[in-house]
Amino acid sequence: MKKDYQHIFEPITVKRTIFKNRVVMTPMGTNYADPEGGINDDHINYYRLRAKGGTGKKVVVIGAGAVGLDVVEFFAPRGADTTVIEMLPYIVGPALDPITKVSIVDLMNKYNVHQRPSTALQEVKPDCFVVKNPDGSIEEVEFDYGCICMGLKSNNPVLDMLNTEFGDGTVEIMNIGDSKRQRRIIDGTEEG
Repeated sequence: MKKDYQHIFEPITVKRTIFKNRVVMTPMGTNYADPEGGINDDHINYYRLRAKGGTGKKVVVIGAGAVGLDVVEFFAPRGADTTVIEMLPYIVGPALDPITKVSIVDLMNKYNVHQRPSTALQEVKPDCFVVKNPDGSIEEVEFDYGCICMGLKSNNPVLDMLNTEFGDGTVEIMNIGDSKRQRRIIDGTEEG
C-alpha cells in the first residue's frame, strides 16, 4: 500500500465517535424507493449491511464442487467478500480438469476468496451458516447471500425442509442447478 494511505484501515476518533477505519461511503442513489418515493425494507437492509462495516456483499458458498466454484467465480470479481466452505480437505478437487483448476485458483487468489476446507455445515440460519471447523470448534459464518451448493439430487427432502423452515419470506430460497431437475451444469449455472 502507498505510504500516503497506510493508515486507511486504522481506527480514528472524531469528537467522541470512534470509527473502526477511515473508509467512508458517500451518499448515493440506490433506486430502492417505493413507487411513492418513500423508504422501504430494501433501503433499511442496504444501510444495515453497510453499517456492519462493508460496502460489498458478503457471500458464503457451501460446497466447492463445480456449481459452488461457479458461484464463487460469479460473485468474487463483482466485489463480493466471498468465502467458500468445503467439508473435504481441499477446495479445488481432483474432479476438475487442469485448466479449470488453474483458472479457479488464480481467480480465488486475485479476489482474496476465503477458502475453508475440512469445514462442515451444521445448521442454516437466516443470516449465517453454523459450521464445524477442522479443530472441532463451532462457528457462525455470517452472510448477506448464503449459497448451498452441495450437489443435492432432484427433489431432495433437504429443500422441502429449508422451505418449511424459511418459507415465511425472511430468507430467499432459490432452487437452481440439478437440485431443481437433472440437467447440464451450464444450464443450472446460467439460471443461478
